[in-house]
Amino acid sequence: MYENIEEVINSKIRRINDIINFLRYLLRAQQEGMPIKEVKSDLFDAEIRLYPVGKNLVKAVIRVEPKIDIPQELLSLIYLSELATQDEEVLFKIAVEQSYKKMLVGGVLHLSAVLNKELIKTEIKRILTKIKRAFLALTNDEIRARIINEKRKLDKLVNSPQKNKREILITLMRLNEILLYEAPVRKD
Repeated sequence: MYENIEEVINSKIRRINDIINFLRYLLRAQQEGMPIKEVKSDLFDAEIRLYPVGKNLVKAVIRVEPKIDIPQELLSLIYLSELATQDEEVLFKIAVEQSYKKMLVGGVLHLSAVLNKELIKTEIKRILTKIKRAFLALTNDEIRARIINEKRKLDKLVNSPQKNKREILITLMRLNEILLYEAPVRKD
């Protein structure tokens, strides 16, 4: 009987230690999660916060607030790009469920990525450049027309997702390319 009580007590102690370690992690994340960079441009304001998630990894949370008038229906398409995830099955699910339309909170984009601490500056610069290109694409009349055309195709295809899976994935790739790679980057 004493062995059983000892096991129960040790189990409870391990559980308490786990909770203490989690609280330490939350405290450290809150302390280190201060905005490390704020980016202001004529297109948007961005705030970047870093949270430790491992020995060599940090989670970068990027909050992007548009300064220009872009319909939320178009702005939310950024969540169907590689900025949201690079997993095509996840993108397929987001497109079919149309959950990307609900991801904007108050007209503000929230993106996150787990990054290597050693490459953090380069990766954040790369992400911000892609966000800038997406905003430029959405403000360019010619490119915006192509984005709207692809979105219309996608809206039709998601009515029969399993039948149109291949076409949906191709349309998502086209949207990603148009949003993130076709707009010329200008210097601010």
